[in-house]
Amino acid sequence: MTLSIATILEVGLGLALLYYVLSLIVSYITSKIAEWANLRAKDLEVGLRELIDDPDKLQAFLDHPLIKNLETKKARLLGGIKLGSLEGIPAETFAEALLAIVAPGAKDQDAKKALADTRALIASLPEESATRKALLGLIDSGAQNLEEARKLIAGWFDDSMTKVSLLYKQHARHIAIIVALVVTIVTGVDSIAVAEYLWQEPSARAAVTTKVDEYLENEPQGDVRAYISELEELEIPILWDADTLPEREDAAGWAWKIVGLLLTWVAAMQGSSFWYQILKRIRSAATAPTETGRAET
Repeated sequence: MTLSIATILEVGLGLALLYYVLSLIVSYITSKIAEWANLRAKDLEVGLRELIDDPDKLQAFLDHPLIKNLETKKARLLGGIKLGSLEGIPAETFAEALLAIVAPGAKDQDAKKALADTRALIASLPEESATRKALLGLIDSGAQNLEEARKLIAGWFDDSMTKVSLLYKQHARHIAIIVALVVTIVTGVDSIAVAEYLWQEPSARAAVTTKVDEYLENEPQGDVRAYISELEELEIPILWDADTLPEREDAAGWAWKIVGLLLTWVAAMQGSSFWYQILKRIRSAATAPTETGRAET
C-alpha cells in the first residue's frame, strides 16, 4: 500500500471542512439560543448591579432617557413596535446618565464648583455603598473638572464591561458545548467513518478541495439547512444510516463508533474561526510541492 502525504492532507482537509461546517451550525444555534434567552442583556444587568448597588438608583438609571433610548426595538407579532432589552451602553452615555442620577443638579457652568457639588452629592450616598466608594475614588484620583470626572467614570465602566464580556463568552461557551453534543447525536457524524470514506474515495477528496477553495475565497453565509446541504453535496456520510451501524453484538465496532462521535463532539465545540484557520493551513500545505513527501509501507 502506498501512503501518500498528499492523500493524508486531503483527508485532513475533509475532516477540517466537516468540523468547520458543524461549528458554523453550532454557532448559529448558540447565537439563536442566546438571543432568545436575552443572555447578553442579563449579563449586562449583572454588571450594572455591581456598578450601581442601590436598587432604586439602578432603576432610575435604567429609566433615564439616555438609557431608555438604547433599548432594542422589536416588531410585535400582531404589528407595531415594542421595546426589547438593553444589550449595550456606550461608556460616555453611562457616565452621563449615572452622574445625572447620583448627583442631580450639578452644573458645568463653573468647572470647579460643578465638580465640588458633584463630589458632595456622591459623598452623601450611604457610606457602605460600593458605588459611592468607587466614584469618590475616581474623582479624588485627579479629576480637575466634571468633564475629566466623566472620562474617568467612562473608563471605569469600560473596565467593568470587559468582565461582563468574558461572562457572556463563558455562558455562550457552555451553551455551545451542549449544542455541539446535540448536533453530534442528531446527525450521527462519526469522524472515524468519515476519515475512512475520504481515504477510499478520491472523487470525494477532490470535491472537498474544491469546496474548501470556495469557502476560503468567500466565507459561507446561511442557516442550518444551508450548511447541511453543503455537506450533502459532497456526499460525505453525515447522517445516521442503519445499514452502516455495527451489529448489536459487535462491541469493538460500537466502541469505535462512540470514539468517532466523541471526536466529532470535541471538534464541533471548538468554534468556526478555529477550524477556518486550520482549513487555511492544511490547504496551504496541500498546495506545497509533495513529490519528495511520499513513503511506502
